[in-house]
Amino acid sequence: MSPKSVLFAAGFLFSFTSAASAGFLDSATAANDTPAEFAKRIPEKKFPAAQIRAAEMTGWTLYRCETLSDAASFLLAGSAGDPASQAISGSIVLQGAQWRVRFYSLDASGTPVPEGDVVFSGGPADGVVVAKADTAPFGEAETAMIRAQEKVLSSTQPPCEGIYKTITLPAASGGYQVYRLRSSLKMNQIPEGQHIRYDVSADGGTIVSTTEYSRRCNILTTQTIPESKAREARFTDPYNEAPTEIQVYLSLRYKTTFFMLTSRTNKYWNVASGTVSSDD
Repeated sequence: MSPKSVLFAAGFLFSFTSAASAGFLDSATAANDTPAEFAKRIPEKKFPAAQIRAAEMTGWTLYRCETLSDAASFLLAGSAGDPASQAISGSIVLQGAQWRVRFYSLDASGTPVPEGDVVFSGGPADGVVVAKADTAPFGEAETAMIRAQEKVLSSTQPPCEGIYKTITLPAASGGYQVYRLRSSLKMNQIPEGQHIRYDVSADGGTIVSTTEYSRRCNILTTQTIPESKAREARFTDPYNEAPTEIQVYLSLRYKTTFFMLTSRTNKYWNVASGTVSSDD
C-alpha cells in the first residue's frame, strides 16, 4: 500500500469497522468461550474440532489486527497533518498486554525506520498516538516481521483485481504468516476469494510456503433478512472440509452470517460473528 493510501483508505474504512471494547484485546476468540464450552459446540469425535478452534482464534486475531490498524491510521493521520507528507510504507501490529501498531518507512537500503506508533489498551476507540520523535527503534523481531511483510509485497502479486490488505502474524514455528486479504468497500459484497497466506522464515527473508484459501476471485452478495435486518450469504466451498480462519474473519469484517456447504465432506456449517457451528 502506498504512503497516501495507508492513511486515507484506513480512515475511510474506519467508519464501519467499529468494535466493542469489552474483551476485544484479551479474548481468545470472538465467542470468548472456554474450551469446555467449545467442545459442546464442536464435538471432537464428529468434526475436526482442533482445526476449527484454531480457525476461530486466527480469524479473530486477523479481524482485531485489521481493525486496530485502520483505527491507528485514522488517529495518526489526524495527529500528523497532511497524510501525503508522510513517508509511511506500512505498519505491523504487535500483540501483548497493550496492542501496538507500529508504522514504518524504508530507507535507501531497505531498512525499516519508525514513523510513529499507536497504542491500544482496550479497543479501537482508545488509541494513543506516540509521535515519531518518541518511538523506540525496531527490535530484531520487529525488523524481521517487517522484512517478511515487505518480502511478500515486493515479490508476489495479488491474484485478483481490487483492494488487498496485508496482515502479518508471528507463527508458532518461529517464522511469520503474512496474509493478503482481499477487501471490498461495500458491506453487501464480500470477496469470498481469493485470500492467500504466505509462510515466511524467521529472518523474514524467504517465503517457505503459500496457502490459497480459494482459487476463485468471486464476490458473494449478501441478502438482508427483512425481520432482523441481518446480513447472510450462502455458498459452497469445494476446497476445505470445514470453515477456515478466512470465513471467521469475513463474518466479523462484514457483519454477515455464512451458511456454508463444504462439498468435500458434504457438511453444512454456520459462521456467525466469528463463531463456527454445524448445521448437521
